[in-house]
Amino acid sequence: MGKEMKRIRKIALILVLTLIFILTSSIHSNVKAQVVEPTPEQKVEYRAVECEENNGNKQLIIEIWIKKLNFKVIDLKLKYDPNLLLPSDLTTNQIVDINEQDDMPTYFEFSNEFGNYLELFGMSSIDGEFRTVLSMLGEADRTGTNAYLVEDDDIGDYVGVQDQVLLGKISFQVLGEEEITDKAFQLKEGNSPKTGIKVNINGVDSYEAPSLFQFVLDLASDNAYLTNIEMDKATIENYDKTIFNYIVTLEEDTDILEVTPTKEDEKAVITIEGNEVESGNPYPIELNPIGEETEIEILVTAEDGVTQNIYKILVQRTRWNY
Repeated sequence: MGKEMKRIRKIALILVLTLIFILTSSIHSNVKAQVVEPTPEQKVEYRAVECEENNGNKQLIIEIWIKKLNFKVIDLKLKYDPNLLLPSDLTTNQIVDINEQDDMPTYFEFSNEFGNYLELFGMSSIDGEFRTVLSMLGEADRTGTNAYLVEDDDIGDYVGVQDQVLLGKISFQVLGEEEITDKAFQLKEGNSPKTGIKVNINGVDSYEAPSLFQFVLDLASDNAYLTNIEMDKATIENYDKTIFNYIVTLEEDTDILEVTPTKEDEKAVITIEGNEVESGNPYPIELNPIGEETEIEILVTAEDGVTQNIYKILVQRTRWNY
């Protein structure tokens, strides 16, 4: 009975806040508020950054980024496919019922980049919908200073994001083996809000306007490591994937050295001398004459196409003593 009452109170709080926002919008539109359409740069970005196994099930982590927005109250919504995803504890990935949790739910982590100027007003998750309402704290509750707090004589204090800032993280347990795509998420229809954010402040006039909503899949791996580098006529002592420079001495009288790199992530790409090399397969390197060192560079590019590591091996050839 107690849990049901808590759930009812939370839902009631969301409904009351929604009504306040709608009434405020109506009052402003009749008095002086100017409805301003957001620029293409103004948006709330839900960025899927990780989908890895945790506690026997896949866990999807979504970061919420605020870009070039000014606000006093922020009202966020994200609809998701409940047949594919369910809210889960950020640490354990266990499925949770957000409406039965007190205070901050365990499947949401508020990254307080705003220096204690934002407070969680309410949160709910009903029929595949994530929603949270955050508001600025009152003057007496603020502590310290913060770069995001903007003070203006005309409109008072508000949170201003000139570039971008991470607001928080959401965790979902992935049900089944279906690949995650942006089709698993959609905008919330209706007026409160219809594209992910509601109450903004801009200049002298306060206004309510839908900002741009963006969902970004950023699940490509940034793993550009080699688990091992083997050679047919030499050995790298104490190999470590996080160390990128090695020196080996080749005592055999040979002009060709076969190098076999093995990548840690199967989706990474290995390149030697501009040629793509299959992981675990030997690649022949023509060595410089005796007395000259040969530098071998192994380039590893992660799946994201951005992250790269270069492993350098300096091969020193010694003369045979007869």
